Amino acid sequence: MNDDKQTDGGTGNAWTDTVVVNDVDGGPSAELGGEGSWTLSTDDAYTMTDDGIEFTDDNASGTITYWDGSEIDFSNIETINWNYG
Repeated sequence: MNDDKQTDGGTGNAWTDTVVVNDVDGGPSAELGGEGSWTLSTDDAYTMTDDGIEFTDDNASGTITYWDGSEIDFSNIETINWNYG
């Protein structure tokens, strides 16, 4: 994957800020497995859909960790979507 990254959706309610997770096997796992797995660490409440996560409150923060150990730290995000690998 890539080096560790950070993303900040900014404040305000005019847009829906989304992180897109590519080349994965689906939603987050409880723990990392083989290629295509990823985990989500957040204290914010969310709802899972078929291909995404919608946070209950605006401006969620947390960390996405990929199977290879690389991470994305995010803040001020409303949704996470994924594309199957």
